[in-house]
Amino acid sequence: MRGAFVCRRGKVDATEPTKPGQAPAALPSILPVMHLPSTAALAGVLLAGLAASTEPTQVTRTVDAPAIAVHESAVVHPAQPAAAAPRSLKDVIADRWTVWCGNKTRITIADLADEAAADCVHGDEAAACATLIQQLNRLKNKRGIEGIDRSQLPIDGEGDADLWKRLELGYRMSLKKERSIPSELFANGTPTFAAVRQAREGDCWLLATTGWMVKFRPDVIRAAIEPVGDGRWLVRFANGDTVAVSTPTVTEMITVNSDPSLRDGLWLPVVKEAMGSIIGERNKARGEIESEALRINGGSGSAMLERWTGHRVRVIRLESKASVEEVRAALVDGMKRHAAMGAGTPKEPAGAIPPNHAFAIFGFDESRDVVITWNPWNNNFTPKGPDGRKHGYARKDGIAEIPLADFVVLFRGMWIETDEPARASSDRSAVRKLPD
Repeated sequence: MRGAFVCRRGKVDATEPTKPGQAPAALPSILPVMHLPSTAALAGVLLAGLAASTEPTQVTRTVDAPAIAVHESAVVHPAQPAAAAPRSLKDVIADRWTVWCGNKTRITIADLADEAAADCVHGDEAAACATLIQQLNRLKNKRGIEGIDRSQLPIDGEGDADLWKRLELGYRMSLKKERSIPSELFANGTPTFAAVRQAREGDCWLLATTGWMVKFRPDVIRAAIEPVGDGRWLVRFANGDTVAVSTPTVTEMITVNSDPSLRDGLWLPVVKEAMGSIIGERNKARGEIESEALRINGGSGSAMLERWTGHRVRVIRLESKASVEEVRAALVDGMKRHAAMGAGTPKEPAGAIPPNHAFAIFGFDESRDVVITWNPWNNNFTPKGPDGRKHGYARKDGIAEIPLADFVVLFRGMWIETDEPARASSDRSAVRKLPD
């Protein structure tokens, strides 16, 4: 059983008596997470916090909790008093270990999901929780490893030096992102293409199509998200999927979003929260994860394209299963219709290209027989040799040109928007397995 408390959106869950130096269970959402030496100090901080008016400027809901009212804002997280310098990652993990996973000696994403969904977690604790989740996802996605042993961390001993180096780097990045938490839906008035950049979460399937939409149909994104008050947003996808979600917590935003994405506003974190809600309804195992944002590690790029465009997709299986002529004709047709297009690689591609990864297709140069792809890493890359299957393909801001003859070998499948209306994914008869 976890120790101390776990506070979530709209409720406080007191699981065990608090320990000395920890805030009591009834106060988590009115105070920032702090480590206080005494009851008198706690009272002083409470009075100072109330005097400083740390509640949000727009309070839209009051939720009753034991002995106190918890306020939740629809747009911004409560402003926090000036915080002390962040603690070391080692100190935060040592302090929070029993809260996260009790007396267990191995920590998993499931242990951290409750804390990720807690509105009261800020600062170094949010950054530490996010860092661990990111590293756990990396180990799961790349090596199939579930969990990190306490002995691998330099808490009781030396730990794993390589793992710790990655964690400390991630912690510094998480602290930086914690200072970029947005307060507006669209910080620049409209979605910004440069801001659509994948972090460490396995959500390329979502970002590839979303990036295409931001590049070519930004008004669809703008129209899809509506504030409805009470700390919630209504997200309406073009295929009919509609879901109301809360503003993501600080930990969730740090965990599944890049710094450029956060600086562009709340819109992308809210979209990810909405997709986590939809996935949770359809996938029992993921639905048991308390944090909706943590459910998006893996998904279908083709299904996401249907959701954003409101049209069914045509799927073409590649890896040399379709002829170059067939794929060329499909690309030419898609370009004439200004159709949204995407593609995905297999787990073991036949060349130097990211495996099991979703891309958007931005264009096709028929005169040169070149497919213009976009990688949602949205970064630059220079191969250590000539462009090709051996060394990879140069890219600028995620955009690369891949010869059609290589494309049909390297990619597992591609999907192209049709003119046929799609049905909401809640209609199970409309859901079908598509390559990612």
